[in-house]
Amino acid sequence: MKKIDYVDDVHPDLLLEKDDLLYNRTNSPDQVGKAAIFRGSKEDAITFASYLVRFRLNHQVVPEFMNYVVNCDGFLGYARRLAIPSVQQSNLNSTRYGQLIVPLPPIKEQEEIVATLNKLTASVAITKNLLNRQIDTLTAYRKSLIHECVTGQRRV
Repeated sequence: MKKIDYVDDVHPDLLLEKDDLLYNRTNSPDQVGKAAIFRGSKEDAITFASYLVRFRLNHQVVPEFMNYVVNCDGFLGYARRLAIPSVQQSNLNSTRYGQLIVPLPPIKEQEEIVATLNKLTASVAITKNLLNRQIDTLTAYRKSLIHECVTGQRRV
């Protein structure tokens, strides 16, 4: 059996901090350009893979706003057009993702946009959950009807 080795020591500059934005610079064409916010803390001692870029945002940017911007269809399409395609992978090198232009309204407006989008996203999630439950119920009903028909419990 092979022994698995782990990294015991990571330079503190490479540890993620709360609200760092992780940007996917190398991946399949449909995944490159996506981003996510790190919700942990530096005390968690978590680092990131080399195919990700960590953006540590300053006081002029609300992390959730930046996350919404870079993950919206228009921006993803823009970023993916800049990506260099290769076999099964696309890559946004530092020169290319450095060319991306991000709209940056004042902080107050960013916060309002985030609040509105959070509310809309929550509403969509509730609707999606309701529809999934209805689909599950209908699927179960369909299976029971098929079973009843096949076993002769229901006449067709």
